[in-house]
Amino acid sequence: MLVRSSNTYWLEQNQTAAPYPTLHQHLECDVLIIGGGITGALVAYDLVRAGIDTVLIDKRGIGKGSTAASTALIQYEIDVPLHQLIDQIGEHDAVMSYKLCLNAIHKLAEIVGRLDTDCGFSYKKSLYYAAQPEHVEMLKKECAARTKYGFRCSWLNPLDIRKHFQFNAPGGILSEDAAELDAMELTRSLYRYLTKRGLRIFEQTSPEEIDYADKRVRVRTSQDTNIVAKKLIYATGYETQKMFEKDDVLRLKSTYALVTEPIAKLPDGLQKSLIWDTADPYFYARTASDGRMMLGGEDEWIVDATKRDALIPEKQAKLLNKFNSLFPELHAEPHLTWAGTFAETKDGLPYIGEHKRYPNSYFALGFGGNGITFSITAAGIIRDLFQKGQSNQADIFRFGR
Repeated sequence: MLVRSSNTYWLEQNQTAAPYPTLHQHLECDVLIIGGGITGALVAYDLVRAGIDTVLIDKRGIGKGSTAASTALIQYEIDVPLHQLIDQIGEHDAVMSYKLCLNAIHKLAEIVGRLDTDCGFSYKKSLYYAAQPEHVEMLKKECAARTKYGFRCSWLNPLDIRKHFQFNAPGGILSEDAAELDAMELTRSLYRYLTKRGLRIFEQTSPEEIDYADKRVRVRTSQDTNIVAKKLIYATGYETQKMFEKDDVLRLKSTYALVTEPIAKLPDGLQKSLIWDTADPYFYARTASDGRMMLGGEDEWIVDATKRDALIPEKQAKLLNKFNSLFPELHAEPHLTWAGTFAETKDGLPYIGEHKRYPNSYFALGFGGNGITFSITAAGIIRDLFQKGQSNQADIFRFGR
């Protein structure tokens, strides 16, 4: 599957990286991770630091899949609002899902602090604003629910939004906890850190045949070598869809992102906050480097890469028009626009853990708008499953739920 268009902002910003070797010998290990994107890196981080002998393979180069298309909005908010998620899956699991995402933001800051670069990490606030007046009541319910369960947020009325963000909206929730970063640099920095601590990485190495046995998994690779592991971890994102039964089917769609040319003077609110709205699909904006803005949205139920990418000029115009209608005085101009395919689930939550059809395997599938924070959550759950045989949170994200 071509999960993104050929060029993205992160590839432009991170053009040089030392390649990892292709596998040409037989290996044994405790855990084999398939997938060398940000999810594979974050899962490997928890495993390697726990002293677990880990090998990682990727059929492309490191970070060359959907990671390169990520817009890296780091939020605890899930695509399904908290008060609605409580109605769907119950109070305990819904609140826990949100709190795990909140914890993941701060764990991410700790991880970045151990690396050789800051990966563009910056704490931000997050403004979730009403796209239409009729959305205000829903947002007020959401603000009340978050406040009830201890999340740091406040309600902003139209005057507040105009004062702090310099655009007009009927109201919104300002959350104190969010962040942004360079997803590609984080991925590459993590792998540099982990290879120094024992992680073995092999690029251009794909699994051609997998034998799931009682107490181990054997993978025959594209180079006709074998990797024998106690456990196999799938961190291959949307490309795993064909492996699942209909009750676990993911809904694939395509989304679009744009980076502007540098803007001379951004409003203080935009510099300090991510913004996103209640439209369906929602529009969002965040800062990038050198005074640029990154905009996104305009999702389509398209998975064919040719059809998806053919819409890029149209989507670029719509994203830019949306931003310029909010901030006409900024006169934003496009620098680069790209498209990517991603997956949604019925409750906005990822799939993490074991699947009955694949013995001795774990899945770390951080679907929806919270791919990075979900991946951090997956890393902790999978580490516990491997070491202890159980995890207190695994049931929330189980297959077949």
